[in-house]
Amino acid sequence: MTTTRLGTHARRSALLVGVLLLPLTGCAPSPQELCDHAADLMKKEAGALPEDFVEECVEDEERWKRIKGMLWKQKARCMMKATTVEGLDAC
Repeated sequence: MTTTRLGTHARRSALLVGVLLLPLTGCAPSPQELCDHAADLMKKEAGALPEDFVEECVEDEERWKRIKGMLWKQKARCMMKATTVEGLDAC
């Protein structure tokens, strides 16, 4: 069985689209992981956090994850790469 030129082209195009979309559909941190990371950075810079910071952060991030979906994943990945509070704010 021979593959026609159109079949090969279509297969390559589908593979390329899949590879390009992979970063958008990959795993993102959980809201808990994101908030723990933010809390760690804030503790390093400020020395203390409000008592209920992480719990409120997780609730907010879960809500935003449901509402924004892929946009939230991009923001969460950016925030996990941050090494300062200023870096978190930039996301």
